[in-house]
Order: sequence, then C-alpha cells, then structure tokens
Amino acid sequence: MRGLVIGGLGFCLVALTGSSAHAPSVGRSSDWISGPDSHLAALARAEWGRHNLEKSALLNERGYLEAMRRKDRQDALRFLAGAGACRFLLFQYSHALEEFKGAQRLAVSLNDRQEVGALSVNIASLYLATHDPQSALLTVQQGLAAASGPGHPSYWTQLSVFLGQLSAERGDRGAALSHLREAVTSARELGDAGLEAFAWDHLGNELLRENRLKEAEQALADGFRIRVLRHDRDVFLSYATLAELKLRQGDLQTARSLIDEAISASSRERRSIPLYIPYHQRGEIRVAQGDLAGALCDFRKSLDLARRWRLDLIPVDSVRTGSDVTLNEIYSSFVETGSRLYFQQFDKHLAYETLAAEEESRATSLREKLAAGSAVEQRLTKDYWAKLAELRDAEPNLMASEDPATRERTGRLQLELTEMESAAGLPLWGNPNTSENIPTQNSLIDLQKELGGSEAFLSFHLGEQGSYLWAVTRQHLRLFRLRGRQPLALYALQFADAVRRGDPEAEIRGRELYSVLFGELDREILNKRNWLFALDDALFEAPLAALVVERRNGKSVYLVEQHSIQLVPSALLLTRVGESTARGRFVGIGDAIYNTADPRWRGRVAAQRRNSFTFFPRSQATAQGDATQLSRLVSSGWEIASCARTASEGRTGANPIVLLGKAATFDNFRASLVPAPRIIHLATHVVDPGNGQPRIALSLRSPASELVSPAPELVSTAEVSMLRIPGSLVVMSGCSSGAGKILPGAGLLGLSRAWLAAGASAVVASHWPTPDDTGELFLSFYRRMRDVDAERAPGGAAEALRDAQLDMLHSNTWRSAPEYWAAYFAIGGAR
Repeated sequence: MRGLVIGGLGFCLVALTGSSAHAPSVGRSSDWISGPDSHLAALARAEWGRHNLEKSALLNERGYLEAMRRKDRQDALRFLAGAGACRFLLFQYSHALEEFKGAQRLAVSLNDRQEVGALSVNIASLYLATHDPQSALLTVQQGLAAASGPGHPSYWTQLSVFLGQLSAERGDRGAALSHLREAVTSARELGDAGLEAFAWDHLGNELLRENRLKEAEQALADGFRIRVLRHDRDVFLSYATLAELKLRQGDLQTARSLIDEAISASSRERRSIPLYIPYHQRGEIRVAQGDLAGALCDFRKSLDLARRWRLDLIPVDSVRTGSDVTLNEIYSSFVETGSRLYFQQFDKHLAYETLAAEEESRATSLREKLAAGSAVEQRLTKDYWAKLAELRDAEPNLMASEDPATRERTGRLQLELTEMESAAGLPLWGNPNTSENIPTQNSLIDLQKELGGSEAFLSFHLGEQGSYLWAVTRQHLRLFRLRGRQPLALYALQFADAVRRGDPEAEIRGRELYSVLFGELDREILNKRNWLFALDDALFEAPLAALVVERRNGKSVYLVEQHSIQLVPSALLLTRVGESTARGRFVGIGDAIYNTADPRWRGRVAAQRRNSFTFFPRSQATAQGDATQLSRLVSSGWEIASCARTASEGRTGANPIVLLGKAATFDNFRASLVPAPRIIHLATHVVDPGNGQPRIALSLRSPASELVSPAPELVSTAEVSMLRIPGSLVVMSGCSSGAGKILPGAGLLGLSRAWLAAGASAVVASHWPTPDDTGELFLSFYRRMRDVDAERAPGGAAEALRDAQLDMLHSNTWRSAPEYWAAYFAIGGAR
C-alpha cells in the first residue's frame, strides 16, 4: 500500500490504557471500578468480554448517571471514561470525544493528574484516528504536562508513540523513529507486553514507510510474537502489517494468505482499526497479482466501509476534510483499477462508476458544509465567537515573531474552537441509513440531462501509473487515458511559471500542455462553447485560459478564445444546494489601512515598532521591517468605487455599499452581507500567517497594550465559510487570492473553497500577484455581467470573465499579455 499503512494513519492499536481505572482494552479491568456500583461495573466488563461494546457503553453511561446522582465524581469519571473507550472502539468518534472530554473535566476538578494524562492519551488517539494531527499534537502536549508530575507512567509511553506518529506527519523521520524506539524500551521496562506490541507495530510501520524492510520485518515480528504468546485478540493487526511487508518484499502468496487471515479475524474479533483498511490492502495485493477484477471488488467493499466509517467522524469541517484527503487513496485505487479494466473490457458501466467515485471523493465535505447552511452557526455559543475573535487578534503577532507563548496560545485557541465546533455538530448531507448520498450511474445520467447543449464537463484524475480524463456531454461519456502524474504535473507547473513570468517559452509550453490534455478529444467536445473543469493536483495551478490551441496567421490562438472556462469542485456540485437569496446590491471592501504611517491612521503606535510607510504594488504582500505592517493598495479604492458604479448601473434600488479605509473591518463587512448581496468584491491583501492557510487582511486594529504594534485584522477561511451568502458572486482581485493547499480528495483549499462553502454561486480569483492598477479587467467584467446575468444564465460569471479576458487580450496594451489576464479564473458550482 502506498499510504494506508496501519498505524501510519493514526489508527492506534486501542490506545485506551491510560490508567488501569478505565483500561478494559488491555485486560486490566479487574480494578476498573470499585465502590457502590461495582456490580454495574462487573456487568459492563462482562459485556466487554463478550464483545458487546454497545451494551457495555450503555451500562457505563448508566453507571455515570447514578454516580453523578450520588455526587461521586471519581466513579463518574471512571464510568464515563469506560463508556468513551467503548464508543471509540465502535468508531463512534463524536460520542467518544464528548465522553472523554467530560471525563477529563471531572479529572481536572478532582486535581487528578494521572487521570488527566491518561485521558489525554485517549483523546489524542481519537484525533489521530480522525485525521486531525494538529489537535492530536496539542492534546499530547497536555498529556506530557500532566505526566511531569507523579503518576502511572504507562500513558507516557503511549504519548511517545503519538509523538512518533506526529513527527512522521511533519516529515521529521529521525524524531519519529527516536520517539518510537523510546516507547518500545519504556513499555518493556514497565513489563507491559500489550503496550510493547503496540509500540513495535508503530515502529515497524514507520520503517515500512521508509522502505527499510529488514528492520521493519524485525519490529513487526517482535510485535507479532508478543501477541501470539499472549493470545491477544488484536493479533489480526500483526497479520495485516506483515501482509503489507510481504507485499513490499514481492512475496504475494504469503501476503495474500496473511491479509485473508487478518480480514477473517477482524470480522470475528473486536476491531481497533476500521475494516476498510485490510480490504484495501487485499485489493492492492490482488492488483500486484494481476487480478484486476478481484481487486476492484475489494476496493468497492473498502469504499463502502469507508463511507459508513466516515458517518461517525467528529462533526468538524477540518476533520472531515482531513479524512477525505486520507480516504482519497481508496477512491484513487478504485478509480485507477476500474479505469484499467475499462480499457480491457470497454464496459461503459465502468466509465460511469469510476467517474461517480472520482466526483464523490471531491464533493463530500464541501457538500456537507453547504447542506448544513446556517445550522452550525446557530448552534455555536457566544464563547465560540469570542475565542474566534481572540484567535484573530493573536495571529498577526504570530506572523511578526515565532514567540513560543503566542504559538502556544494560538494552538490552544484552535483546539478549543475544534471542540466547540464538534459540540455544535456539522449535519451530514443525506441520510446515513440509506445510500442516497452515494453517487450512482443514474446520478451521472441526471447530470448529463442537466448539461446545456453548449456545455462539456471535463474531469481529471492524475495517477502515478497513468491519468484519466472523462469527457461528458448531454449525449455521451468518454474516458481517455493520459500520461502519469509526474509528467503532467511537470508540464502544468512549467507552463504556469512561464506565463506568470511573461516568458516567450509560455507559448511552446501552452501548446504542449494543450496537446497532452486534449489531443484525443473528438469534434463533439471541441465544438462545445462552455467547458466545465474538475481538476486534480498540479492542474489547479495551470492558467487554462492561456493554453495555446494552435498558431493562426502567425499568432497564438488561446483556449479562452474558443471556450469559456469554469472550474467546479465536483460534478455533484453543479447544481446549487438550496435556493439563492442574493439581492441586487454590490458590496465592496478595499483600500484598507495597513500601515501606521498611513495618514488615515488615528490609533496608538508602539514607538519601537513604528516604521516608514511606502506605497507598493498589490503584488507585494510582505511587510517592510514589520511582518504585521503591510503596504497600502493605492488604487484599490478607485477600483472598488468604479466597479460599484458599473455593476450597479441600471439596477433600481441597488445602492452599493463600499467599505474603505477605517471602515474596512470584518464587523462592518459581515453586517453588509445581510441580506446576501448579488456581488461581493474584495480588493485586499491576502496573507499567509505561516500555516499555509490564507487570510484576508483588513484594516489595522488598535492594540490593548501600548507595547504592542497595531496589526491588520486577519479573516480566516473558517470565518469566511461561516458567512451566509447563498447565490452571491464573489470577486477577489487581491494578490494570489485563489491560492491554497491542493490536497487529494479535497481539491483546492483556501479562500475560494471557503466562499463556496458559505454559499457563493461562483468565485473569481487570481493564481498569482497582479498589478495594482485601475481595475480595467473588472470594469469590463461587470459590464459583461449585465449581458450574461449570473442569476439566470448557467456559468454567467465564467462567460463574463471570458469576455473581459478577451477585451484585455485585444486591447493592444500591456494588458494584452497573458501574465495579466490569464491570472484570473472562475470557480463555482451553481448553474
């Protein structure tokens, strides 16, 4: 397997030991609970022993309520922790987190450091299992702080394992192996064989990731030996990890036997990893054996199990997005194997099924966010918004320095916000008891019916061995085979770099990439005026508008001259979730006060942090001397005012709202979005505080202390996604406003996705920094919008952007160059 190495994902091998007070998972439950409710505890233990985890959880929860009635917080803590352990092993993560956190609050109230540390193990394990390494790391740090005092050291050993996993997640392989070897030694010194096997497994998995097969074999064999000697029910985990080892070693027959045994054993016993993992492993072994049909069956089973597992994730957008990234390997295995089979059998059903899986993997978390609408926001407490504001205040200081106290504070706030979001809950899209949220061939046939006669939908999947392109029109679906991920990514990145720099090589690169991507398309697709793209990997960075179709009369013919180009997150988001409530107003924000030397600034200035004020082009989003002081965007005010007039012309009762200078604050901006305006235009800096998550920078805020420099107000993607703008068009003219992490399964993250999650019908943004000029492209864009009304015409924003780009191309000015007009793209789902 390429990534789903057991343990590497954070699926801890029942890391619930903590203190023996709530350690049924490792067989030390004889002293689990004592006192007046020992009979109830015995019943819970008995159900645990019979693998009736649901009954055991219910008995523990009953014990908790009775203990609380008699005000015995110690017993209540133990019952609640035991219930959480059961819920965790049932993969009911939201329920488990709620119970673990409740138990931890009781432990804190009792000043029981041992229990606080033990519960940190449980909670960190849960965060790792649900693909939230940031929250896991913060929780591990809490546990280590508790471990510094007197108490049982076993949970410290497990925390070392987690530190190893988290170090590997950050790419620090040396630290990862050091922590894991330390955990093995510690467990052995404790005489805890189960914990030692747990540590050996994780060490073996990390060595597997580094392809150090001999060392991995020794570590995994040591864990297997311990489990066999102890008659450990978790021995199936050793079968699964050894199967992966044998696959890497090329011993396919042994690998197949081991994984078959792992699946059989895990189906019988209490499981500590989801079953989708070993089914995916067996599929990969079958691929290596050349049994594509059998592999596809296993991948299909793995995918079905993964969908069901995902229903119980912590209801937080970041967690579900993270899980989508991890589960993408299962989707990719299914898509690539099914596509390979298609080119052997030419079974049209396989083309539909693989496209359905590809689009589902892209759509799930964003579709849930859209379906939730304002439900989550309404459930969040005032404390949540206060902490969010506190985090917004802290982030500029984090940009300015690497102060450990500030980093610790921001990390703590992020963890608290995650827990509050979890408590509020993110409703799932669809009914978990049915298959209505699973795309089918029929749903894609419905998509075909909805495509306009002038539209073609083009979906890409980039794989290591080969890539695929699905081309869909009303009448047909065709599947094409392309080159592998690495050469396609190289073509795309070289082309993007050449266009951005205005390099003459851009024409050659654009012609090459066009031929590689679209060279096999038939006339039916080429004749469609409107192309809708679902992109993958490095293709997100390619300025598709500037691809060169051909040379004609000594000039390049660009893709934008023949087609409008609209990026879509997924085919399943081509129709709007919910009705548009956008009204005819224009809301613009820009020319914020970014520097204390700006004559418009009237606030206090820390003397030692004052710096000179310089006017810089919009492309320069870095500070001069102070990371919290940004350059003024000189022309953005004129741009906003001109665009407001042009966009509002001819619209009665559509008085624009323009927020400039000191009015460019988040509170003012948020208030202006009620009701949702038709157009939202932002001419602001977009900055990265150092974590790869872009922020919208608004006007400086006065600090509480005279010793602290004023800093811009930074609006995060999380805050943007909490806004409610159903049907609005969002335009971000700032530098690299469309940038963001590109994650498999989740696609392009960043502000574009956040605005779509807030309900925007479309977002216009930029690939790279652009000059701070008078906004000619956007004036043309808004004039064109009057002709293609985005509230009625499918792809209206993409059509208007195309026309504006053509106006620039044919202007015979410096704006004719692709490095200017090709920087902008439109992304959206509403049609």
